[in-house]
Amino acid sequence: MKELQQWWRNGFTLVELLVVVAIIGLLFGFLTSGVQVARRKASQAKCANNLRQVGIALQLYAGDHGERFPASIDDLYPSYIDNLETFVCPASGQTAPASASAGGYSYVSGLTTSESSTTAIATDAAANHRGDGGNVLYVGGDVRWSTGSGGSWSPPGS
Repeated sequence: MKELQQWWRNGFTLVELLVVVAIIGLLFGFLTSGVQVARRKASQAKCANNLRQVGIALQLYAGDHGERFPASIDDLYPSYIDNLETFVCPASGQTAPASASAGGYSYVSGLTTSESSTTAIATDAAANHRGDGGNVLYVGGDVRWSTGSGGSWSPPGS
């Protein structure tokens, strides 16, 4: 008991204090990088969800217009998608655009539902995810994350 009282009275040494501060700094560093990765993944998932909604709207449009997709992505608003924020990738930092085509996605016009299901019809703009890759919407309705060769991503067909 006497030893405990003596230790308590003397407090921490400088070395002990520096070790505790270093450990807290390391833990904070791990936590910060983990949160950044989680935010980036959440942004990719939200972006993929937006493209899925665009894909559903494209299929509905094609069903109403002789199996042809619209000439412009603007034709989806407001009849098939009523919120312009759907046309923006959250990773881009852009607010709601003035029109669907001013959003963060590139659209390939002139396609029909008879195209190969692996033909890209809409993609992320190259800058949306800082060149790490991008989501691609295919005619068949599938949305997949794609990375480019050489570490830089550019949308298919660009």
